[in-house]
Amino acid sequence: MTRPVLEIAGLRVAYGDGADVLRGVDLTIAPGETYGLVGESGSGKSTVAYAVQRYLGGGGRITGGRILVDGTDIGSASEAGLRQLRGRRMAMVHQNPATALNPAMRIGRQLAETPRLRSGEGGADPTAAILDVLRRVRFQYPEQILRRWPHQLSGGQLQRVVIAMALLARPALLLLDEPTTGLDATVEGEVASLVREIADQSGGMAILYISHNLGLIARVADRIGVMYAGQIVEEGTARQVLKAPAHPYTRALLASLPGNPLIPPGQRLRTIPGLVPRPEDLAPGCAFAPRCYAMQPGLCDRLMPLDMSAAPGSGRGHVARCLRLGDAPQPPAEAATVMPRRRAGGRVVDVVDLCRSFTARRAFGGRAGRVVAADRVSFAIGKGDILSLVGESGSGKSTIARILTGLDIADSGTAMALGTDIAHRPAETRTKELIAAIRIVFQNPDNTLNPAHRVGRILRRALRRGGRAGSAEEVAALVEAVRLPADAADRRPGALSGGQKQRVAIARAFAGRADLIIADEPVSALDVSVQAAIVELLRDIQAQHGSAILFVSHDLELVRHISDRVVVLYRGTVVEQGSTAQVFGLPRHPYTEMLLAAVHPPDPDHVAPELPACNESAATEAPGLCPFLPRCHRRLPLCAATPPPERVSAEGHAIRCHHAPADLMQLLPTVTKG
Repeated sequence: MTRPVLEIAGLRVAYGDGADVLRGVDLTIAPGETYGLVGESGSGKSTVAYAVQRYLGGGGRITGGRILVDGTDIGSASEAGLRQLRGRRMAMVHQNPATALNPAMRIGRQLAETPRLRSGEGGADPTAAILDVLRRVRFQYPEQILRRWPHQLSGGQLQRVVIAMALLARPALLLLDEPTTGLDATVEGEVASLVREIADQSGGMAILYISHNLGLIARVADRIGVMYAGQIVEEGTARQVLKAPAHPYTRALLASLPGNPLIPPGQRLRTIPGLVPRPEDLAPGCAFAPRCYAMQPGLCDRLMPLDMSAAPGSGRGHVARCLRLGDAPQPPAEAATVMPRRRAGGRVVDVVDLCRSFTARRAFGGRAGRVVAADRVSFAIGKGDILSLVGESGSGKSTIARILTGLDIADSGTAMALGTDIAHRPAETRTKELIAAIRIVFQNPDNTLNPAHRVGRILRRALRRGGRAGSAEEVAALVEAVRLPADAADRRPGALSGGQKQRVAIARAFAGRADLIIADEPVSALDVSVQAAIVELLRDIQAQHGSAILFVSHDLELVRHISDRVVVLYRGTVVEQGSTAQVFGLPRHPYTEMLLAAVHPPDPDHVAPELPACNESAATEAPGLCPFLPRCHRRLPLCAATPPPERVSAEGHAIRCHHAPADLMQLLPTVTKG
């Protein structure tokens, strides 16, 4: 048999004098195989990757087991030997590519360091090899990329550069730790396809892909390991784990996804109660028992399943760590109905012809140019409604949200709220009533919660700014409303998990009973179980208060689940808007079609639509023309000369395109295996 590239047996890892955070991890990855490691934050996924490199920081140590990489024992390797392994036989791509690149060096110089490390300073010029790898990661003009600085590239481009840097090392083992978190669905799809292509063409490279995105894992992995509280609780092929999950934890994760076909319209997402326990808080019995819907008292809470057992009826290699294996029921068949919302009629915000542009330096030549973030954007949000803004990074979603909150001002156009044009009223000039009426929940609560203040003080201040007394009873009611533990008011943000901090941010937004809540990517970096809890929490509190919500997201399945209306933006232009059913149905704008084609459910047998090829060089941008023209797979000769009309149906579904709706209905994509 071929020797595995990575072999982990009985791995245990601890930090400081604490309990083990990895509690006997076993896994192997064969040459040419992609292994997906999934689980919630705190499960130990990233610790596995750092242990493989023996890069655990000053306080981390391997307390048991062994790790073999390409036959070398990591635990007994010298520091010099480890440096050789890290630079030549294994490479890692981290979640945030910006931290892996030097902002003061051009991309070409940074990429050249890896082949020179392999061959020595006197080696041949690596430029040809670098250009070849950049083409492999789908850069159309790699020579230009070499001359750019990191800040001149998008998030997706930066991630592809870091992957190219890893490939230049020609490693036997490639470690990918959440490489697409926070990226657009289209860019995420590109990275996933790239990883799959690399695995197929590498001739033996093994890949460990760590993610909490089950749809992405379904797209790239051959085998999957599901981690919980420092142990692998289920393992098998992607088809076995995702189509016939055996462990209650795996089943609960899949049931938390917004695209779950078992959840009918109008029903809430299923959530997993509680959090992954800290190592020192583990109780006797199964670690998942306190959160498990299938927990059997007297068994699961007393006995610990020590070994993996074969999952019944699922085929060879499918194993799970559960005392009720084969006996555990599926998650509850019905979810609770979402609380009905109060719709009093009328509009909270009416945006008309909003424009905003910025002066930016071009990537080359040093000439100043204009970047259009909003180009005559119009939409309205009714009382009690949820309207979603969707589109790739750079579409203008966050710029519009910033204008509505007073963090930016428009060049022209209006945004009427409470009788005031807020498009031209920065936050410092707004009345207390206007500030209290419009609140925002940002993507990263770490940047918006004062780490020196306790949660109670943060919420008390928000209550007072909203015209409330800010009493201890009101603070306690807010803490209870967002389902935080009662003692959370006495903690500082640093003592809370990511999901708990986001709940504090939501509580602060609703402290003044705002008319409009702007949620700007509030769950993009959270686990699926926490994401489901936050989304349902938003809907519950909105139903109680009757607030309207502007929901900004690139997660289309989540948008489909939560929204009443959807606005699709591309390069600052509204290309489509309508009810959720209209935008996700047919006809649809070619850009919306492309976004939806990139969505991949957690199903390895998913059949993805294949859109016609697009030759970007055949079209150029021009003022007034469709901004999507250079990328459009449905363009007509007319598109290159005439601005597209906005076609509005009797039901209010608007599409800005030269294709008539009847024509778009006929342009169905072909379907191929994704």
